Amino acid sequence: MKKIIMTILTGMLIFSLTACGDKKESNEYESAVDVLKTVVETGNKIEFPYMGGDFENVKEDEPGEFDISKKDELFNLGLPESEVDHIEEAASMMHMMNANLFTGAVYKIKNDVKMDTFIENIKEELSARQWLCGAPQKMLLIKVSDKYVLTAFGENGILDEFKEKAVEALDGAKISVEAAIE
Repeated sequence: MKKIIMTILTGMLIFSLTACGDKKESNEYESAVDVLKTVVETGNKIEFPYMGGDFENVKEDEPGEFDISKKDELFNLGLPESEVDHIEEAASMMHMMNANLFTGAVYKIKNDVKMDTFIENIKEELSARQWLCGAPQKMLLIKVSDKYVLTAFGENGILDEFKEKAVEALDGAKISVEAAIE
């Protein structure tokens, strides 16, 4: 009888341990907005007011799909003009009071685009940009898979929390760039 109970308890323990992970496999993401939602829904709630999406399709307190046909607006997410035609879709979230406190985006890049070049061009854009209303302090660029890149810029404390959530939530996420913006 003890062996049966021990076997059942061991099985329950193993099942509970395998069910605890919140990470998604990178091939499970249905869209760029799904990547951002995975980060936002992990752990503690984000403690600042934010909106997602583009200016015509705003979502309050959740990430939103960003219409990539609005090429001029993609600049607000930190995407350089040279990279606009290299993406298939985008999603965003930004601080409601000041986008320089936090702006995050996920891009699904086209198959023929070199991810490292794409990331380097975003890094150069954010480093060279002339900021209004106070410059963000830091940038964060993360490879989520072979097709998604997560970018964020803003205040150090907010970015540190966001980075922790992203690394925890996104299986296989690799930080490519974490640098001060000067």
